[in-house]
Amino acid sequence: MVYNTIFHIDDDLDDCLIFRDAISEISDTTYIWENNPLKALEKLISGEVAPQLIFLDLNMPSLNGYELLSEISKHNNISVIPVIIFSTSLAGCTAESNSSNILMQFTKPSDYDELKAIMNQIIFGID
Repeated sequence: MVYNTIFHIDDDLDDCLIFRDAISEISDTTYIWENNPLKALEKLISGEVAPQLIFLDLNMPSLNGYELLSEISKHNNISVIPVIIFSTSLAGCTAESNSSNILMQFTKPSDYDELKAIMNQIIFGID
């Protein structure tokens, strides 16, 4: 499936900007990000943001990725949106992330070209 709208929830603005640049180089996919997980949840619940795919960081203040997934699962209108865990550390991730809408999990790469390759794989199914 080709994803036309991606919502990235990550408290690190620099990561969001790099992510945005990588996606814009390979696709015309609409990229939306939110640095505050509580605001992200509000936007999803209200329908202000209606993505086809969510990229989710795990390590965030106020509401971590696991807590956000739990909140998302409580709302029928957003619990079906596929989620990709994209975090600095995936330690303990498989034990805590039994959500049925998680498609895959990645550790954030430090190399820009590797990030673009991952985006190609996810958005277009291309290696």
